[in-house]
Amino acid sequence: MNIDIGSMKLINPIILASGTCGYGTEMKDFTDLSKIGGIVTNTITLEADEGLDYPRIAEVQGGMLTAIGQQNNGLKMFVEKQLPKLKKQNVNVIVNIRSEAQNKKEDKSTASSYAKMCNTLSDNDMKADAIEIEIPGEVIISNDATIAFIAEIKKACRTILIVRLPFMDIGLKHIIKAIEEGGADAISIALGPMAMSFNMQSKKNRLSSTESKFIGSAIKPIGLKMTYEAYKLSNLPIIAGCGVFTVNDILEFIMAGATAVQLDLVNYIYPRRSQQLSVELSNYCIENKLASILDIVGEFHK
Repeated sequence: MNIDIGSMKLINPIILASGTCGYGTEMKDFTDLSKIGGIVTNTITLEADEGLDYPRIAEVQGGMLTAIGQQNNGLKMFVEKQLPKLKKQNVNVIVNIRSEAQNKKEDKSTASSYAKMCNTLSDNDMKADAIEIEIPGEVIISNDATIAFIAEIKKACRTILIVRLPFMDIGLKHIIKAIEEGGADAISIALGPMAMSFNMQSKKNRLSSTESKFIGSAIKPIGLKMTYEAYKLSNLPIIAGCGVFTVNDILEFIMAGATAVQLDLVNYIYPRRSQQLSVELSNYCIENKLASILDIVGEFHK
């Protein structure tokens, strides 16, 4: 089931999504990370960030709300302490990074901050196998700005650069083309629409922040639609996945156009599920006499 995303080689298309498995070391007592394709770390910022106040998560119908923020120990600590431990687990490490300027909604350009982080993560002896970024809202409204933003970061990034698509369908064609022209190596579709839930007794938000996002099986059809459309518009590999729980969920995303699939909420509920799914997916390939899982990428388009 080996697949390639640029120069990054995965033993199978299963990846643990950012924000659902810490820095990977938290999962070592539950699953063997060497049996899956990769892991996307919690978001890393240049300086340490305490994240949002508690409560940070709340169960809702069809999934869960999360408002964790960007809690992390900063890039220096990650590179020196956490990345080496994770690399020892023999798994592809995709580092999700974010700019402080973007966090604080400052007006100054965030591309230089991203580029600085990419340079560090590319030069380090224990370098990341790939880096994932999101395009700030003030940049994505302009195609030229998006191209320039990604190009500046890609220039400093001597590893695979993955760009996450925003949660939207209007203008998707233009955004994808700008991502391609900027030099990205792959597209990520890991949806987390803004959402809220209220306590009807206290008449207050159930979480400490109004910046909460929704993850869960309820948005899987939206993720499939975005994957299907992105496949038609782009030649880049697509890493998709929203609300994946079963092997059929994985197959749906692959047949819609994904090269690899991320697991999100399931990691909280069944932390061993990723390894089980890798076995089930392998069995599917054997039973259906597939030489490669890539043989069915985009099958729904035929």
